[in-house]
Amino acid sequence: MRGNRVIVLGAMLGTFLLGCGGDKADTAPPPRAATPPAVQKRPATPVHSSVNGATRHAAAKQPAKSMTTTRTTIKTTTTKASTGLVLRVPEAHLPPPGQCRIWNDGKTPFQQPQPQSCDGITRAAPANSMIIDRPEKDTKIVRVRYIGAHAGQVVRVRLFDAASGKYLRDGRA
Repeated sequence: MRGNRVIVLGAMLGTFLLGCGGDKADTAPPPRAATPPAVQKRPATPVHSSVNGATRHAAAKQPAKSMTTTRTTIKTTTTKASTGLVLRVPEAHLPPPGQCRIWNDGKTPFQQPQPQSCDGITRAAPANSMIIDRPEKDTKIVRVRYIGAHAGQVVRVRLFDAASGKYLRDGRA
């Protein structure tokens, strides 16, 4: 509604100016240069951020100090979430209880060796691989033996949850 009034007033003013003398070509305003789409200004959009579970709205143009605080909070949260160890072996590809499987990083699950007996598997494991073991006593746990730079040398043992793959604790060789 308000826009219509401005147009009508502008038309009336233009008619008045044209009637006051002068040529139409002399009084016509210069054509507006079209700005490229990348340069056009966009309206400010609200920024949503979550701090300690509370959501707040803030204008896109905040003081620099506030934006730094928000970025630091988000970065810290992301860092904390990514530090948890997770076994990156799909549950369907874990060996059955009582058996072991050699797992090589960089290969797909279908390119991995098949599950086998745990007898002598440490000697057969190549360098920088893992031996995944599912004990018969507790099928909810997966024991992973990490092989070092030399084939057959166990450098670390960790226990993971079989369903979720979350790290539980360090184990014994």
